[in-house]
Amino acid sequence: MTEENNSSVDTSLEAPKPKKALSFFSILSFIAGIGTYVWFFGMVSSKPILTFLLTPFFALIAVISGHKGRHDIRKSLADMKGKTLANIGLMLGYVIILTGIFIIVLAVMGVVTIAGLLGS
Repeated sequence: MTEENNSSVDTSLEAPKPKKALSFFSILSFIAGIGTYVWFFGMVSSKPILTFLLTPFFALIAVISGHKGRHDIRKSLADMKGKTLANIGLMLGYVIILTGIFIIVLAVMGVVTIAGLLGS
């Protein structure tokens, strides 16, 4: 009868798994990426100069902190989480940066075209 009682008792000595920490830089990247769009679309009608000057700054924060967050997560050997947040922040930051570069190229092409038309 004592054998039956011993077989039902869990004798495994597994340590509880610690909770994974959330990467600070992943959170910062996500917030900066979302904040870039909120800042741009919320302020573009009221203060366009300030908006166009600060939006790339927020996008750079999103990109730099996203790369730092991904690096920290990869280096932690699965002790950290937040890779999805870092990826979203990276994507949002890069989209704003590439859109800004595209707008600058279009503006330069427009100025060159107008200067060429006025010069001839």
